Amino acid sequence: MDAVNLISAGALIYCRTTHRYLFLLRDGGRHSGSWGLVGGKIEANESVVEGLNREIAEELGGVIRDAKLIPIEKFTSDTSNFEYHTYVI
Repeated sequence: MDAVNLISAGALIYCRTTHRYLFLLRDGGRHSGSWGLVGGKIEANESVVEGLNREIAEELGGVIRDAKLIPIEKFTSDTSNFEYHTYVI
């Protein structure tokens, strides 16, 4: 079996006080104009959760405090060289 070459993670963020979900409108790149989750590529020296937290800080401009991180799914490509971890926060 081949080693995983790329690991990414994304999170659907739900606010309990407003009862709203956060989606990002992609700008530029292959998926420009589409809505997506907060997240991105996990670096080689990071755990999935560390990488997801870094991506959240980069994309939202800060960290989410006192949040519950719930794993939903781990997708692995047919060739086993790509993983995508999905969470709800």
